[in-house]
Amino acid sequence: MKAVIYARYSSDNQREESVEAQINAIEEYANKNNHIILKHYIDRELTGTNDNRPSFQSMIKDSKTGLFDLVLIHKTDRFSRNKADSAIYKRMLLENGVKVIPVAESFISDSPFGVVMEGMLEGWAEYYSLNLSTEVKKGQNSNIRKFDTIGKVKHNGGKPPFGYVIDSEGYYVIDDHEAIAVRKIFDMYLNGYVYKDVMEWLDQLGYRTKYGKPFGKTSIHGILHNPKYCGVYTYRNKKRVYVGGRYKDIENPDKIVIDGGIPAIVSKEDFERIQLIMAENNKNSKRSASKEIFILSGKVFCSKCGSKLESNSYMGGRDRKHQYRNYRCSGRKKGLECDLKPYDKETLEMDVCLQLEKDVFNDDQIDILSKEIYEAFKKQSSTSVSTLKSYNTKKASLERQIENLTTALANGAAFNSVYSKLSDLEHQKDMLEFEIKREQYSSDRIMSLESIRDILLVGKDMHLKTDKEKTTLINMFVERIVLGDTLEVRLNFKPDRYMDSGGEGNRTPVRKPVHESFSHQSH
Repeated sequence: MKAVIYARYSSDNQREESVEAQINAIEEYANKNNHIILKHYIDRELTGTNDNRPSFQSMIKDSKTGLFDLVLIHKTDRFSRNKADSAIYKRMLLENGVKVIPVAESFISDSPFGVVMEGMLEGWAEYYSLNLSTEVKKGQNSNIRKFDTIGKVKHNGGKPPFGYVIDSEGYYVIDDHEAIAVRKIFDMYLNGYVYKDVMEWLDQLGYRTKYGKPFGKTSIHGILHNPKYCGVYTYRNKKRVYVGGRYKDIENPDKIVIDGGIPAIVSKEDFERIQLIMAENNKNSKRSASKEIFILSGKVFCSKCGSKLESNSYMGGRDRKHQYRNYRCSGRKKGLECDLKPYDKETLEMDVCLQLEKDVFNDDQIDILSKEIYEAFKKQSSTSVSTLKSYNTKKASLERQIENLTTALANGAAFNSVYSKLSDLEHQKDMLEFEIKREQYSSDRIMSLESIRDILLVGKDMHLKTDKEKTTLINMFVERIVLGDTLEVRLNFKPDRYMDSGGEGNRTPVRKPVHESFSHQSH
């Protein structure tokens, strides 16, 4: 199959080699399974707790082209550590006919309960990320508190903004060459030039972003909007919240602002003038309406022509003020003759939830599912133990090398030549310790039988849950839904041993009459 690679590393005790290790493992998996790698999408020094990652977004966009069938990742948390984001983007990829495979967690695809386990792992990855974030913030807060005594703030991780470099002590210093471009960007925007003009000027003079790429609209917008350029250090600018069935970034009430925390490249007056211009431009631009959440999107297929049912929302009725929401067959767009009428969104979603409650989330099935999933989790624990052993061996080797170099320094070895190597080894050790902590967490996340059962019990009253919770459960348990004269819900796993209806392969047909209201909800 045709595949692409997605790899990511954050800035916290990780570096380029962690991406290379991910890619090596993925390519080895691809070779064994006869997958053809078409492209690499890599995000360097970017967190997985949100979706603001350029290469990640490019991958999602490119999935619409139909050029690849698989996205290969190293582990589940490389795709996203935010469970809701993971569900949303995997659903997008699914709609485009693309599947995500975490190659280092092969037990997911090997197990008949793989999708269920994957959903649970995503939840644990998000929990781990929150704990890791707490530890990282302790160090960052310490850096910020030092401002009161030394009059400047240390860099808190990641790449510094264009126009700055970080000195040997970790403080911001102006890069004279890049600063010329920053001032020119501000000057051109103040004088009415558009992004295209600024991009052409930067390209002609050979300027590139910190990632070595040509400047685009997003990178220029980020520079014009960054208060660091007028000497104002900000920390915790945004806070991600879940509102109206989707995540959005809001102003963080705990935001920290330190005026004079870093050296300024442009004046505050110019910076504030630009913010006013940008705010006015934003006010005048068209705002896109919030997208309706269809929790079954990408999962529903027509029994008559085999096409997917697409989400549909429109204003109708005599006064054109009544909003209709339904799922309709996309077959007609393809030129197929199909007489399947649209299905009312709320009715269909309710029927699917009730069907899952009846056939999956009942006490008997939950007890059996819990035991099966628990055994599958235990089976994969040996992989983590083996990985930990390898990591600890490498760590011991690094510690010996560090000790030898430290002894050499004490015995009068040349400082410059030894210190550079020592610094590199210390960084490798820090990175390895981070991986060890993550792998220890991974090996310890074998959930108890009771905790797995508690998670499954959420489905007992699924129809009362939020759209986010419903989407998560549907992604975990439902392979596809087939609609025609009947409603058929096929599960992601093979439950022959405890489902009376059995199934073809890993599908379990569950039949019930289609709700009568569908016939008069069509338009």
